[in-house]
Amino acid sequence: MRAMQCELCGGTDIVKEDDFFVCQSCGMKYTPENAKKMMIDGVVNIQGTVKLDNTKLIDNYLSISRNAYDSGNSKEAEEYANKVLEIDPTNYKALYLKGVAAGWQTSGMNNRIPEAVDCFALAIENCADEQKLEDLKETVANDVSKLTLAMMRLRCEIYKKLPSEENAISLFAEAKKRGIRIMMDLVLNHTSDEHRWFLEAKKSKDNPYHDYYVWRDGEEGVYPNDMNSVFGGPAWEWVPELGQYYFHQFSVKQPDLNWENPKVRRELYDMILWWMEKGAGGFRLDVIDQIAKEPDLKITNNGPKLHEFLRELSRETFQKGDMITVGEAWGATPEIAKKYSNPDGSEFSMVFQFEHIMLDQEEGKEKWDTIPLNMVKLKKCLAKWQNTLYQTGWNSLFMNNHDLPRIVSRWGNDGKYRKESAKMLATMLHGMQGTPYIYQGEELGMTNVQFDSIEDYEDIETLNMYKERLEKGYQPEEIMHSIYARSRDNARTPMQWIGEENGGFTTGEPWFTVNPNYIRINAKEALEDENSVFYYYQKLIRLRKENPVFVDGKFDLLLPEDEKIFTYTRTDEHTKMLVCANFTDEEVSCPLLDEWKDGEVWIRNYEDDREGNVLRPYEAVIIGTAVNIVKAG
Repeated sequence: MRAMQCELCGGTDIVKEDDFFVCQSCGMKYTPENAKKMMIDGVVNIQGTVKLDNTKLIDNYLSISRNAYDSGNSKEAEEYANKVLEIDPTNYKALYLKGVAAGWQTSGMNNRIPEAVDCFALAIENCADEQKLEDLKETVANDVSKLTLAMMRLRCEIYKKLPSEENAISLFAEAKKRGIRIMMDLVLNHTSDEHRWFLEAKKSKDNPYHDYYVWRDGEEGVYPNDMNSVFGGPAWEWVPELGQYYFHQFSVKQPDLNWENPKVRRELYDMILWWMEKGAGGFRLDVIDQIAKEPDLKITNNGPKLHEFLRELSRETFQKGDMITVGEAWGATPEIAKKYSNPDGSEFSMVFQFEHIMLDQEEGKEKWDTIPLNMVKLKKCLAKWQNTLYQTGWNSLFMNNHDLPRIVSRWGNDGKYRKESAKMLATMLHGMQGTPYIYQGEELGMTNVQFDSIEDYEDIETLNMYKERLEKGYQPEEIMHSIYARSRDNARTPMQWIGEENGGFTTGEPWFTVNPNYIRINAKEALEDENSVFYYYQKLIRLRKENPVFVDGKFDLLLPEDEKIFTYTRTDEHTKMLVCANFTDEEVSCPLLDEWKDGEVWIRNYEDDREGNVLRPYEAVIIGTAVNIVKAG
C-alpha cells in the first residue's frame, strides 16, 4: 500500500471527513474510490465529479508569499502570489503581494515599479470589502511612496554626481540667476565601449545588458553585411568571446544602442528626467534620426519606428517640463521636419537639418570633394525650408557647429574681408524665421586652421580619410587641401580669448593646438573694437528681440536666379523688411535698393552709410518700413 499524496499540492496530510478524504493543505477532496486507487496505484485521474474547494490552498500560498516578503525574499513572494493568481486571477491579496514584491525587485537595469502600480490598481479594483478597501488604499499609498523614494535613491546611485556634474548643476543655478537656460548635448544613439553597460554586455549572451546593443551572430572576417561606418571601415566589430559582431554607425568605440529593447529606452528616459530635475533647460539630441536603425535592411536614419520612438521619448520626458529641444537629423526633409517640430510639442521644438550646408559638396562623392558654392541652389534651398515650415513647424538657423568647418572660411573671405563677410553671413541667416545658433568663436569671426602635418590633427574621421586616400593613391598635398577645407578639427581648436600664450584658453597644455591667428583674432580684441564682429552680433540679436517681424513675418525670396546677391523680404501685418547680402568680393549693383530708399536702415555691416544701389564687397543691409494698412470703408 502507498501513502496517499495529494495530486494538486503534493500534501500527504489527507484525512477522512464525512464521505470524502480531504487534503489538509489545499482542501482537495477525494472520493473513497479515488483514495483507494491512490493507495494502490499512486495515480488518480479525477474526472471532475467533485467540486474543488481551493480555499485552503490559496490561504496556504498567500501565507507563504507574505512570510517570504516579510523575510526579504521578494522573488519567492512573487512566485507564490502568482500561484494564487493562476487559481484566482482576481484575488486582491495576491495582486497586492505580487505588486509590492515586483516593485522591490527594481534595479538599474529593470524598473518594475510601473508593473507594481498596475498590480496595485487591479488589487484595489477587485477588493469588494469596503473596510478592507480603505485599508488597502492606505497601504498601497505608503508602498508607492516608499518605492518612489527608493527609485530616486537608485537613480542617484546610478547617475551619481561626479565633479563635472556638480559643476554642471552649479552652472544651471548661476545661469538661471541671469535669465539664461543651459541646453545639454544628449547622445541616445550609442555609448562608449567603456560604458558599464557595454562591459557587461560583452560578458555573455545571457547577460541582462547584452540586448542593450545590436548584435549579430557570424564568423570572424565574414561580416553580417557590407555596411560601412560614417568614419570609415566596416560598421561591424567582432567579439571573439561571444562569436558575435556588434553594430557601430560611427567609431568602433561607439556601439549602437538597441532601441527595440524597452529596458534601454526606460534607462535613457530616467537619465533625462534626472538631468531635468537638476535644472537642465533643454537638450540637443545627437544623430537622433538614427535611433530606429534596421541594419539588416541597411537602414540607418529615418527608420520605420523613428517617430513612434520620438513621441514616446517626448511623452516620457520633455513634456514633463518646460524644455527646449533640437534634434540633429542629417536625413531630414522639410516634410519630415514638420513632424519633428510640430507645434503640438509631440516630438521636438525644432531640428538641425543639413541640406543647405552640403551644397558645396560634389554630388555623389564624399564631403572631402568640394565644389564652389552654388548661390542659386543655396537661396532656393533655404527658401524652401522657410516657406514649408511657415506656421507648421519651426526652423533652426545655423552655419557652424562642432562638425563643420568655420563658415567665414567656407563661404566668406577669411583674409581681406574677414569681418565684412562674417557679418554678412550673420545678417543673411539671422533675418530668417527660426532660432539662431551661434557656435563658439563664430561671434569673433574665428577661421579654419591649416596645420602643416597630419600629425597635428585629432579628429578620427579626418585621420581615417587621410589613411584611406593615401592607400588609393592620392597625393598628401591634395589630401591636406581637403582637410583644410572640411575637417571637423577646424571647429575644434580652443577658444581664442586673448592674444597671449594658448589664446588664454589654458595656462597648461591645451588638448588641441590653438589656431596661430589667436594673436589678432580673439575676444579681447573684439571687445576693444566697436565695429567688431562681436558687437555686430549683439546688434542683430537686439533687432530680433525688438521687431516681431523676425518671428512671424512671411518669407519671400527675391532675385532667385541672381548668382551674387542673396535678398529676401519678411512681412507681417505691421512691418516689411528687406535683407540684402552680397556674397562676392566685388561691388555689385542691386536695383532693389532704389525701391527701398525711403525705408529705415536697421543695420549695415559697413561702418559708413551711403546712398545708392551698389553693394560693396560682402556688404549686407537690413531695411525696414511700415506696411500700409488699408481699412475697409
